[in-house]
Amino acid sequence: MANSVVDQVAKTLVDQASNVGETFRRASEFTSNVADSVHDGVKTAKGAVKDGRDAMEDFIDDTARSVKRSPIQSVLLSVAVGLTVGFLLGRGTNRK
Repeated sequence: MANSVVDQVAKTLVDQASNVGETFRRASEFTSNVADSVHDGVKTAKGAVKDGRDAMEDFIDDTARSVKRSPIQSVLLSVAVGLTVGFLLGRGTNRK
Protein backbone atom coordinates (compact mmCIF):
# COMPACT_ATOMS: atom_id res chain seq x y z
CA MET A 1 0.00 0.00 0.00
CA ALA A 2 2.86 2.41 0.80
CA ASN A 3 4.34 1.67 -2.62
CA SER A 4 0.98 2.42 -4.22
CA VAL A 5 0.73 5.83 -2.52
CA VAL A 6 4.32 6.65 -3.38
CA ASP A 7 3.73 5.62 -6.99
CA GLN A 8 0.61 7.80 -7.17
CA VAL A 9 2.43 10.78 -5.69
CA ALA A 10 5.34 10.27 -8.08
CA LYS A 11 2.95 10.02 -11.05
CA THR A 12 1.16 13.19 -9.92
CA LEU A 13 4.46 15.03 -9.61
CA VAL A 14 5.54 13.90 -13.08
CA ASP A 15 2.19 15.00 -14.53
CA GLN A 16 2.41 18.38 -12.81
CA ALA A 17 5.99 18.86 -14.00
CA SER A 18 4.81 18.12 -17.53
CA ASN A 19 2.01 20.68 -17.14
CA VAL A 20 4.47 23.31 -15.89
CA GLY A 21 6.72 22.64 -18.85
CA GLU A 22 3.79 22.99 -21.26
CA THR A 23 2.73 26.25 -19.56
CA PHE A 24 6.23 27.67 -19.93
CA ARG A 25 6.33 26.63 -23.60
CA ARG A 26 2.98 28.35 -24.25
CA ALA A 27 4.09 31.47 -22.37
CA SER A 28 7.27 31.60 -24.42
CA GLU A 29 5.30 31.18 -27.65
CA PHE A 30 2.89 33.93 -26.58
CA THR A 31 5.78 36.27 -25.74
CA SER A 32 7.34 35.60 -29.10
CA ASN A 33 4.05 36.31 -30.90
CA VAL A 34 3.60 39.59 -29.01
CA ALA A 35 7.17 40.65 -29.83
CA ASP A 36 6.58 39.84 -33.51
CA SER A 37 3.34 41.83 -33.51
CA VAL A 38 5.00 44.84 -31.91
CA HIS A 39 7.86 44.65 -34.39
CA ASP A 40 5.40 44.49 -37.30
CA GLY A 41 3.46 47.46 -35.90
CA VAL A 42 6.59 49.57 -35.56
CA LYS A 43 7.68 48.63 -39.07
CA THR A 44 4.25 49.60 -40.47
CA ALA A 45 4.27 52.91 -38.57
CA LYS A 46 7.75 53.76 -39.87
CA GLY A 47 6.61 52.98 -43.40
CA ALA A 48 3.55 55.21 -43.01
CA VAL A 49 5.69 58.08 -41.72
CA LYS A 50 8.09 57.68 -44.65
CA ASP A 51 5.21 57.60 -47.14
CA GLY A 52 3.71 60.72 -45.55
CA ARG A 53 7.04 62.52 -45.67
CA ASP A 54 7.51 61.59 -49.33
CA ALA A 55 3.97 62.76 -50.19
CA MET A 56 4.56 66.09 -48.40
CA GLU A 57 7.84 66.63 -50.24
CA ASP A 58 6.10 65.92 -53.55
CA PHE A 59 3.30 68.36 -52.64
CA ILE A 60 5.81 71.10 -51.75
CA ASP A 61 7.75 70.51 -54.98
CA ASP A 62 4.54 70.60 -57.05
CA THR A 63 3.40 73.80 -55.31
CA ALA A 64 6.75 75.51 -55.86
CA ARG A 65 6.69 74.49 -59.52
CA SER A 66 3.12 75.80 -59.90
CA VAL A 67 4.00 79.15 -58.30
CA LYS A 68 7.01 79.53 -60.59
CA ARG A 69 4.88 78.78 -63.67
CA SER A 70 2.10 81.26 -62.83
CA PRO A 71 3.06 83.64 -60.01
CA ILE A 72 0.21 86.13 -60.60
CA GLN A 73 -2.42 83.41 -60.39
CA SER A 74 -0.80 82.09 -57.21
CA VAL A 75 -0.86 85.54 -55.57
CA LEU A 76 -4.52 86.09 -56.56
CA LEU A 77 -5.47 82.66 -55.22
CA SER A 78 -3.68 83.38 -51.94
CA VAL A 79 -5.47 86.73 -51.60
CA ALA A 80 -8.84 85.08 -52.31
CA VAL A 81 -8.24 82.36 -49.73
CA GLY A 82 -7.06 84.93 -47.16
CA LEU A 83 -10.10 87.15 -47.71
CA THR A 84 -12.46 84.17 -47.44
CA VAL A 85 -10.89 82.90 -44.23
CA GLY A 86 -10.81 86.42 -42.80
CA PHE A 87 -14.47 86.95 -43.66
CA LEU A 88 -15.50 83.64 -42.08
CA LEU A 89 -13.47 84.25 -38.94
CA GLY A 90 -14.65 87.85 -38.65
CA ARG A 91 -18.23 86.82 -39.11
CA GLY A 92 -17.99 84.26 -36.31
CA THR A 93 -16.50 86.71 -33.78
CA ASN A 94 -18.93 89.60 -34.44
CA ARG A 95 -22.04 87.63 -33.51
CA LYS A 96 -23.64 88.55 -30.21
